[in-house]
Amino acid sequence: MIGATARQLLVLLGILGAGLLLRLAYLSELRRAPDFPAPQVDADFHNYWARGIAFGDWNRPGGGPAPGIPTAPYFRPPGYPYFLALVYRLFGPGYLAPRLVQFGLGLLNVLLAFLLARRWYGPGIALIWAALMATYWIFIYFEGEFHAPVLTVCLLLSLTAVLAGWTTGPSWPRGLAAGLLAGLSALVRPNLLLLFPLGAAWGLWVMRGRHARRAVLAALLAFGAGGLAAIAPATIRNLRAAGEWVLISSNGGINLYIGNNASADGFCATAIDGLGPFKTCYDYPAIIAALEQQQGRRLTYGEVSGHFTRQALHFIRTQPGRAFGLTLRKALLFWSPWEHTHNKVVHCERHASRVLRAIPGNFALVLALAAAGAVAWVRERRRDAPRETADSAARRRHGQVTALIALLIGLYVLSVVPFFVAARYRVAILPFLLLFAAFALHHLYRTVRARAVRRALLWLAGIGAAFAVFSFDPFGYTPDVARWHYARGVAYNIRQEPARAVAEFEHAVRANPGFIQAHVDLGVALGMSGRIAASMPHFSAALRLDPNDVLAHLNLAIALEKAGRPAESAAHYAEVLRLRPGHPAAAEGLARTRRSEKH
Repeated sequence: MIGATARQLLVLLGILGAGLLLRLAYLSELRRAPDFPAPQVDADFHNYWARGIAFGDWNRPGGGPAPGIPTAPYFRPPGYPYFLALVYRLFGPGYLAPRLVQFGLGLLNVLLAFLLARRWYGPGIALIWAALMATYWIFIYFEGEFHAPVLTVCLLLSLTAVLAGWTTGPSWPRGLAAGLLAGLSALVRPNLLLLFPLGAAWGLWVMRGRHARRAVLAALLAFGAGGLAAIAPATIRNLRAAGEWVLISSNGGINLYIGNNASADGFCATAIDGLGPFKTCYDYPAIIAALEQQQGRRLTYGEVSGHFTRQALHFIRTQPGRAFGLTLRKALLFWSPWEHTHNKVVHCERHASRVLRAIPGNFALVLALAAAGAVAWVRERRRDAPRETADSAARRRHGQVTALIALLIGLYVLSVVPFFVAARYRVAILPFLLLFAAFALHHLYRTVRARAVRRALLWLAGIGAAFAVFSFDPFGYTPDVARWHYARGVAYNIRQEPARAVAEFEHAVRANPGFIQAHVDLGVALGMSGRIAASMPHFSAALRLDPNDVLAHLNLAIALEKAGRPAESAAHYAEVLRLRPGHPAAAEGLARTRRSEKH
């Protein structure tokens, strides 16, 4: 007969195998996606940064001004780009290896969850949690993107396992390991700096009165030393590269401002009032230049971040009612059923994937199960409280570890809400919500095994009611299908496949006729295909929507010049120069068309 441990191992191997098959199936789809070799927005910036580290090439793909990463403080946290750079150094510049490594890291997260839960909650809950981690669709999705969630999850699970060990006794090696993991987590997500006060306060609570003060102090000092050792290289690098004391990254100020200003809606903005577009990190140097022009002096990255921080705090201080309402909105959006768009329209990405849309479950169901699991855990604790058991110390440690996980969830949410909401920002706590979901499913399993049919039905009814509540969206969010098609069109343009780009841009303008940038890019793609006459109505449509759109004027001028209409072309070149004095392409075009008019 097979022993209990062997059966657990077989089930775990089956779970890992299922997770691997899902990831390989999704990878086969992902390789056909237009942006597989052409990442966009933050993913593009991470990819550019990582390749610069790995290969020393800081030329921006496709042209355009380089963001000056080697000579500026880190604008974004450096943890993930350095991880990606390591993958490139080990496996070369291809786009397949990073996805394979991240899928492998996703499966490691499944194993880490199993080991953590088996140690503190038993094999039943451990296997359920592992199964949820292996198959929940959004983990698989983000493992295929050049974003940090899979790395963040790995670090947080590892940190939780090390901190949980403090319940059995303090030691400086455990403190050092926890500090290093917390510091590395902060290098990936700077809001996780809050792990240090959380870890220290929780550690004092679990170690109080049971261990020698010297041992407790040594563990806490080692915890701080480990964090300092992890973070200090980034701080020192910022000082050496730019002469500025920037702890990790300098984007905190502008992110706080995006989440706290008179026009904020809880999502990431694509423009900064009075300073220009902020669609990607490549736009930040232009934001700095515009701010310097406003203030009439040179500014350091730290001064720019401080400026935006002061602007955000001024809004909160002078409009407290509006700021409170905005914060409440962001909190509700964080827990809402939708996977909110940031760089990509995640809902549409899932719908377009046969693999991901075939996997059942969504965030509302996760929340419903997690809430039920929390109730089940509390009830079991209360039920067992009066009993005198030989394992009371183990029971106490079990409660302390669960408290740590609950505090981690709460603190993480509090650290995100002041900024803005996006799907990938809540992935970090999904594993811990799924742990509570595993409590619920395990409780249901035991209820069914006990043949308590009525209780099982009531339990299912409660989960169903919670699911209905958590599925309610008070803001009426609608996935932006036009933006999804537009992003695909941009990727095809990068890949120099104009016919496919045209098809996607046409879908975008049909879905949203007021989408200015889609009209402009559709016109450009048509022009690249040699369809000059067909391109001009789209530039004109963009100008009807925004008469001051520089790119629409410029591209219409180019199209009119190619069509042999120099007078009309010159008028649009002149308009570009009115809006952007000194624009080199417009100045050359205007001179050229005026010469053509004379002949």
